[in-house]
Amino acid sequence: MPAAAGLLLSLAALPCAATAGEAEGVKVHEGACSMTSAKGETLFAGDCVITRRAETRDVAGERCDYLRYEVLYPGVGLAVVEQGQDIVCPPRFQDRDAEFLAMDKRGRLVVATAEGALLRFDPGALDPEAAPVLPELDDDLAGIEACSFTPDHQAFVQSLWAAFPVTATDPDGLRSLSGGGGEILWPPGNPPPDQPVRSRKTGVVQQIDVPLRGTYLGLAIAALRLETEIGTSAFSETYVFAEPRAAIDRKFGASVRGARKQDPLPGETHKVLPDIAEDDPGRLMCEGEK
Repeated sequence: MPAAAGLLLSLAALPCAATAGEAEGVKVHEGACSMTSAKGETLFAGDCVITRRAETRDVAGERCDYLRYEVLYPGVGLAVVEQGQDIVCPPRFQDRDAEFLAMDKRGRLVVATAEGALLRFDPGALDPEAAPVLPELDDDLAGIEACSFTPDHQAFVQSLWAAFPVTATDPDGLRSLSGGGGEILWPPGNPPPDQPVRSRKTGVVQQIDVPLRGTYLGLAIAALRLETEIGTSAFSETYVFAEPRAAIDRKFGASVRGARKQDPLPGETHKVLPDIAEDDPGRLMCEGEK
């Protein structure tokens, strides 16, 4: 999630009592929401989906019951808020302790931490027919769990690098392309509206953050992060899903582990290895040399 001076997260009109059968999660909100940085920049505007499930964990030797809210932003990622059901159970945001979490006068759940963005959710009843329809990217992204890339995806990635040329002697800084830039070879249904592509140079490292909207094999994908050491062939591609890590491991874990065990092909000098990030949101990673 983006960093800012402080974070206020409001889940509008969400009931806070767990019901039976919530171990797998129930949808409690689907509709308009926006995400704004502390400086007023709109980071996301559109539909979001909020699910809630009950969860139990040990905290400092105490058994704590939590309500876990997972907020899915198509094209951005997944925010996780956990509300402790007892005074000894601290609230958590993105698997870290939060400063406070309480109900405001409008009945919204509010969490504040030392970092993040300002997030607001408009109240509204769940309307299944109003659920956002995300483009299917199965053909374009086929094989990413084994770091095997289709020609269309390779062309997309190369167009991103070409859109942000940089040398090791260029000054550090951030560049962005509003609307994605016409020279980028986007997959179907992209780019997401009002979400620029950003390239950041820090020393000899270049990082490009690319918002995406769509699904891959039934899982919502939120973004692509490219990174390279300028002037070398080392690179990484990280596919950020709007899903928890557990869902990514269930879907791709066997494929990832199998790909990591394979011997290099004849003539293959640099093997690109897949991996799954250890925390939320779920991320598939490919690292190696071009």
